[in-house]
Amino acid sequence: MTADGDATVERRLIANRYALIAKLGEGGFGAVYLARDTLLMRDVALKLLGSMSPDRRERFFREARAMARLKHPNIVSIYDAGEDESGLYLVLEVVPGRSLAELIPMDRDRATTVVREVAEALAAAHEAGIVHRDIKPANILIDERGRAKVADFGIARIEGEAHVTVTGHLVGTPNYMSPEQLDGKAAGPEADLYALGVVMSEIGLRDEPLTKRLLDPDPKRRGTARQVVEELGARRWLVPRWLPFVALAVLVIAIVAIFAIRRPAQPRMQHLTIRLKHAKANDVVKFKDDFEAIPFKAVPIGSSEVQIEAPTGSLSAAKDAVGIVDALAGYQFKSEPNLLTGSEPSARHISTTSSRISSVNFIALVAHAAGWPLVQDQSVKKIAGTDVPAALYDVPWDEAVQNIIERLDLVLWRDENVWILESRQSRQQHERTAELFCTAFEVKRPDRATMVESLRRLLGVSGAIAVSPRGMIVVFDSLARVQAVRTALQDMDRNAKSAGAFATFNRRFTGMLMSFNLRDADVVQLIQTFSKFTGLSTVIDPSVSGRVSVNLNDVPWDNAFDAILVSQGLAYNVRAKVLNVMPESKAYAGPPIEKSLHLEHVKPTFFLAFAKPLSADHAEIIIADDNSGTLILRGNEHGVVPAAWAFQTIDKMD
Repeated sequence: MTADGDATVERRLIANRYALIAKLGEGGFGAVYLARDTLLMRDVALKLLGSMSPDRRERFFREARAMARLKHPNIVSIYDAGEDESGLYLVLEVVPGRSLAELIPMDRDRATTVVREVAEALAAAHEAGIVHRDIKPANILIDERGRAKVADFGIARIEGEAHVTVTGHLVGTPNYMSPEQLDGKAAGPEADLYALGVVMSEIGLRDEPLTKRLLDPDPKRRGTARQVVEELGARRWLVPRWLPFVALAVLVIAIVAIFAIRRPAQPRMQHLTIRLKHAKANDVVKFKDDFEAIPFKAVPIGSSEVQIEAPTGSLSAAKDAVGIVDALAGYQFKSEPNLLTGSEPSARHISTTSSRISSVNFIALVAHAAGWPLVQDQSVKKIAGTDVPAALYDVPWDEAVQNIIERLDLVLWRDENVWILESRQSRQQHERTAELFCTAFEVKRPDRATMVESLRRLLGVSGAIAVSPRGMIVVFDSLARVQAVRTALQDMDRNAKSAGAFATFNRRFTGMLMSFNLRDADVVQLIQTFSKFTGLSTVIDPSVSGRVSVNLNDVPWDNAFDAILVSQGLAYNVRAKVLNVMPESKAYAGPPIEKSLHLEHVKPTFFLAFAKPLSADHAEIIIADDNSGTLILRGNEHGVVPAAWAFQTIDKMD
């Protein structure tokens, strides 16, 4: 199951235990969410019913009873079921992967394996007296290891429980329903086999004799699921008598080919001599040694001339790469003006006419040449094959990069000294669990309420903004969003200034300076590298995975580490000398705490405007009493402590 659908969900606990994270989709009788079991510290799939009519309530508990009786590696497991003030819920195993419906068509061998595994699941269910009644590709999940798992027994008929049949109603998907089901007759195990035959015909096994047998209108001729398993298993290991002779013939042909066929022709190489304007020849050679994304060789000819050699078709890309390196030679990212660190574009201009450089390589190339500290999230790999969407002629490097990022629907944001590049969808998902920050701004313009309304579009999904009774604009959001609001305020009101440092931003990265230039590196191995460097022991959650590209020069190691993890949606803490790394969704679970604040200047009810970001940070305001100036927060430590500090800081601001 993946969160490919609408992932925007209200942050709340179900049964005081399951924290909703993202919406996965619609199940048979309700919505399905990715959730966090805060007791057992694991991700689960949580199904919620949209209503609680007696009929739907009975079907829900029938689903729970049916699935609880099934324990099989090819069946999605049920963990829990119950009812709270939000309604009925069912807790299921999360299956990372995709549904069979998303993988059609597939080759015959793979399709046969999937059918055999589904048949094994049905055999186990039928032997337990359970009929699925809605076998279809959407209800067959393929996990990350390629194993098939049957999901959604929500309309299963449990043999022996007569009351579960809903008279007069067809339950199932018509295209996969057997003739007896369409006639309104009771559906037995044979109905599941008919549906399996329909699935076989859709995934490339239409001509199999087994498929034709399962689609027989007479249920008695379809056999049993166990017979299907045995038949497919035997067919898998059957070796035709003629196969050894064919193998021998192939071997003879291969031996002859070794001696008869010449070596494949080497790709034709082209040469070009380039006179450099700013860079030295050795700078280009060093760049090529560090940056391998564009294939070419560089040989110095004197101090300011270099000869490049590249395969036919790659020479233009190599020429553009050398041109960019030459244009940015000696560039000082931290001190020279650019659109990332200020409002003025860079004076360094670049050009490229090649359509052979991918957008990912182009951005990485510029970052490397400019010494721009950049981390590329693995979601950026989706554009790996997209060529640079424009020809560039003598434009500021930062302006060129920002335009390309915008065209490709990517997001660039800052984590202290490091910039992080990721897809917009990935960024929105990270913002739902990102650490929140609060600050207040003093402005001179009198139309503060109008300013607040115009600034709301800069906020993230969990952000909030309001005007305090004392006339300050207060922002509560992720660090990147708060900085965006600060920049906009400075443009709108030249006298705008922060009334204090970020109230919750007490981090200062002071670690030893390090440099990393990596392409598509494994995140777990990077974490282990940092662990060795710092001398900390490491505990990495088993679900942590991913790849990242890094261009960091002289960046504090702790800032580099933080940016890499944040870009992957990961969180970390250090206890004693043990570094713990986990997904952000797992980081903030813990026993609830309460904190009482006594405010002197700002009314407690003012902070009710920040209820949304508080709930995203796993905290809430439970009492806001203006008469006594009392504000009480409750939630986990991660959300309550920073919020309490932020609110007290705002209250004390002059």
